[in-house]
Amino acid sequence: MGIKITPPGADYEALGLGLVLPVSEGCQGFFLPNGSAGKAVKNWAPGMKDGVLVGSPIINAGYASFEGNGVAYMETPVVETSEMTLIYAGRGIGDSSTDDLTPVFLSSRSSVGALGGTGGIQLYPNTSGQQRLYFSQWNGTASVNQLVPVSSYTVGAWQCIAGRVTPGVASIRNLTTGVASSHVALTGNRNPGAGKIRIGSMIDTTWKGKSDAAFCALYNRALDDTEIAAVYAWAQKYLLSKGIAV
Repeated sequence: MGIKITPPGADYEALGLGLVLPVSEGCQGFFLPNGSAGKAVKNWAPGMKDGVLVGSPIINAGYASFEGNGVAYMETPVVETSEMTLIYAGRGIGDSSTDDLTPVFLSSRSSVGALGGTGGIQLYPNTSGQQRLYFSQWNGTASVNQLVPVSSYTVGAWQCIAGRVTPGVASIRNLTTGVASSHVALTGNRNPGAGKIRIGSMIDTTWKGKSDAAFCALYNRALDDTEIAAVYAWAQKYLLSKGIAV
């Protein structure tokens, strides 16, 4: 049996030694963007590269503030795969009434698609009070954009969202409000984007709004509901220690 020693005033985040993930299989990115630039980019997924801050993100005690249009974001080392689960805790600052105000939570849109055209996956809100999971399919000759909405979004409210996509079905759920998953069956081939997933900005320049991110977990497989619940429970407990309720 080993002995765990924590120096006075230190914790696992400050030490940067690692942590036990609530679900580790398939985890490509596990980010706690707060405290300092070095800590914000730390990827706690075992064996995975850290993220990179681009532009001028503001790193606060419990979260990081980002801005779209490539102004201030974190680029993760994670690229889209045919199966994926994205779990994000944060809040949008803009009301999504215009492109300049629309926040982007997670995105690799619009990068080159594996089968042609453009691809990329994205979590974001829109003006009808919805959260949306965006991705692309290939119909044999062109890339076709797909949207899966869940009607639960309030400007400035902290929340945790889970998006899940497989070659056959995609879904999105607001874990904080408990709004049930919205599912869409897929008929074409998945067309993953080749670009690295960003926190807080798209790859293209469509939406330019601001957002605050407190937690992000990215998996290269479709987590089941029990696994998503375990990640959410971990995030809730962790963020509550930072004064953020999701």
